[in-house]
Amino acid sequence: MRQSLFAWFGVLLLLVPAAFAAMFGWRAALGQSTMPLFAVAGVLAVLAGRVAAVELGGVSVSWRYLLGSAYGLVAVGNLLGVPATLSAADATAGLVSAGAAVVVSLCIGFMGIDIARDGRHFEIRGNVERVLSL
Repeated sequence: MRQSLFAWFGVLLLLVPAAFAAMFGWRAALGQSTMPLFAVAGVLAVLAGRVAAVELGGVSVSWRYLLGSAYGLVAVGNLLGVPATLSAADATAGLVSAGAAVVVSLCIGFMGIDIARDGRHFEIRGNVERVLSL
């Protein structure tokens, strides 16, 4: 897989809070803890797909760390919905939904950690040479 394809993942993540805001309003979107996390994750993923590194005052942050952080934020955002599913009227459905959310979050978190450390499980070729200096 190529690094530049993850910009589309970031766009998709940015569309989630935008669609939520279009349906329910910006106050409702900002009132949810998940929507701002998805927006930040989307920006990080778009950056990871478009630049090789971001330099912040002498510290260089690789695109792998940006993308791993985006995956981590998505995993945390997914876990933030677990308490609401546990308080559902149907206890069995709430437990199953909460269990599924935890398993999915663990998988997404594992993917983020493996991408950030350039692990052996996901082969991603860096194909962007630009460095963003801030």
